[in-house]
Amino acid sequence: MKLIIRFVAWLLEKVRELLRRLRRMLRERRRRRRRSRRTPLTWNASLSYGVVTASGGMPGTLDTTARLPARAPLHAHHVWPKYVGGPEVQPLMSVRDTVHISTLHPTLHPVLAASAAGMGYRIVSNRTNTEFIQHLRANMADRRIFAADMTAYYVGLNRITRPTIPPPAYSRGIAHSLPRI
Repeated sequence: MKLIIRFVAWLLEKVRELLRRLRRMLRERRRRRRRSRRTPLTWNASLSYGVVTASGGMPGTLDTTARLPARAPLHAHHVWPKYVGGPEVQPLMSVRDTVHISTLHPTLHPVLAASAAGMGYRIVSNRTNTEFIQHLRANMADRRIFAADMTAYYVGLNRITRPTIPPPAYSRGIAHSLPRI
């Protein structure tokens, strides 16, 4: 009888151990799955840059989900870039410096360049594109197309942003700039 009791106790301990291992494996699998769903960008509604809100921009910041140094600065992003006619004074969007430099500018310029190319112009980033800006000033239909392409870019950016960028964060700058080019 004692032998049977010992055997049952041993068997129960093995089953418990097996269940503990299984729970650990499931926790690890869930954690890996959560990590894989994580997007590189996030809209941080609780973080605002004073320059942006003073310009009429929406409170909140386009931020990275990566680890940051203790003092990672914020930038004020011209939603309609100045080098394609965006006014100096427009509602700005708050963006973490690393996102601004490594994501926004390198991915926005090809969209703007393709849109300008469709209108017969070659634009260069970080240089005033006078001929293209004069074309936009003279042609409201092309200006609207250009504004729609910029809006589509920011909407598309939401594929890698959770929570997504609220439309007023970029549409305020585009709507303000459209008649002022």
